[in-house]
Amino acid sequence: MRIFYALLHFALIMFILSCGLAWASNLSEIQNSNQQGIFLREALSILEKAYDINIVYEGALVEGKKLPYMIKISNNLYDDLKRILNGYSLTYEIVGAKTIVITPQQLLHKGKIRGKVTDKRGNGIPNAQIIIEGTVFGASADLNGEYTIKNVPPGNYTLYARVIGYRLQTAHVQVRANEIINQNFSLTQDVIQMDEIVITATRNPLTRRESSVAITTKSLDQINEIAPRSTADLLRVIPGFYVESSGGEVGGNLFARGLPADGSYYYVALMEDGMPVFDAPALSFVNADIFVRVDENIERMEAVRGGNSALFGSNAPGGVINFISKSGGNRLSVTSKVTMGTSGLARYGFNLNGPLGTNWRFSFGGFYRYDNGVRNPGFPSSKGGQL
Repeated sequence: MRIFYALLHFALIMFILSCGLAWASNLSEIQNSNQQGIFLREALSILEKAYDINIVYEGALVEGKKLPYMIKISNNLYDDLKRILNGYSLTYEIVGAKTIVITPQQLLHKGKIRGKVTDKRGNGIPNAQIIIEGTVFGASADLNGEYTIKNVPPGNYTLYARVIGYRLQTAHVQVRANEIINQNFSLTQDVIQMDEIVITATRNPLTRRESSVAITTKSLDQINEIAPRSTADLLRVIPGFYVESSGGEVGGNLFARGLPADGSYYYVALMEDGMPVFDAPALSFVNADIFVRVDENIERMEAVRGGNSALFGSNAPGGVINFISKSGGNRLSVTSKVTMGTSGLARYGFNLNGPLGTNWRFSFGGFYRYDNGVRNPGFPSSKGGQL
């Protein structure tokens, strides 16, 4: 028995020694691994997988660079990036929801220009273009009208801001290293709209100044100044059109200069957001203005007149008139309008539009009208509306 216990003790001692040697070997491997570290390219790849992002960089920035330690994920992406890049004179820039660009730190010696583009009411103008003249630097305003131009070398520059329907505006700025320059723009509406871009079935979009087609546009502010009582009343402002609306709010007659005086809406096509509105006046006295009512949903009106208009609409040698609806802005907006008159006339119009989440916009509106008519027949001559 003594021999058995001696052998058992010997086996136990050998087992403990072997476990200790294995642990020491593993510890040595871990220490060697920590001493060897990891390449910077591999560390960035680990961050991409851990945080589900894309890290973009030039190969020369990370080539041959190695971290002296194994990377540890701290659940804070920006802390991990700073810790990894700090020793190599590198920094990062966030360019998207899941995209990060690695850049040399010397770019920090450049400046930044930021600001906001607004209209005369102070509302931000989305998609306005801000360009630094004579350079490749520029930016597009976001839905709030705010813009940022990064990594601008120090110097004196001329900025210009432009957007469809507004006059171009310039500004002079001086950019210094590591400074942020604030430059706001307040654009005024282009009443003549000679710089407005229009599409007239040409190869490239042109401004009205460059277009060979006769075009008339009326913005929302201009329509409000005209205060039309009907669709026919608004079309009076188009050169070359004579409009007769003695029949009331609808059933007007439009005569295009140079074409047979047939009345109704012959030779002129009406559209809503580019979709044609067909009428049948010869069959049932249904004129096009019965289906197109000017209300608070209209944002602007565009008209191509003359013989060239036949290129853009069916049976429209006299002109094509397109009513563009509001599509919703970058913040909630409410418009209401009340019209009162004799013979019990009352009309109530409204429009509600604004953002619906991050990438969606909505616009909803219409009107309700009540009128007894010139002679009261005992029932309302006009009662109803549209949405």
